[in-house]
Amino acid sequence: MKQHTKDVIQYSSAVAMMSTGIILAVVSFIWLRLIHSSILAYMGEAVGFCSAVYGLTVYSRSKFRDAEQGLEDRFEEFKQEILQSIKQQDRNEEDN
Repeated sequence: MKQHTKDVIQYSSAVAMMSTGIILAVVSFIWLRLIHSSILAYMGEAVGFCSAVYGLTVYSRSKFRDAEQGLEDRFEEFKQEILQSIKQQDRNEEDN
């Protein structure tokens, strides 16, 4: 499964959870003139789910991006050290 497909599924399920929670709250208030505790619990679960989907996605992407950049920087430093070492060896061989 591609990353784009996973993102679409995550975001659409989060939007669906939040939408159903809002619809339930509105319908409950219109019919009963109060919002039942079970609907408030569902709204809490929906908000928690949405924040987890959006928050974890953003957090994980930023951490992977940071890790990738760190690895690229270390690789570049390592490459420069190797090139300097090779140049130093060439100079030493020329001197001998």
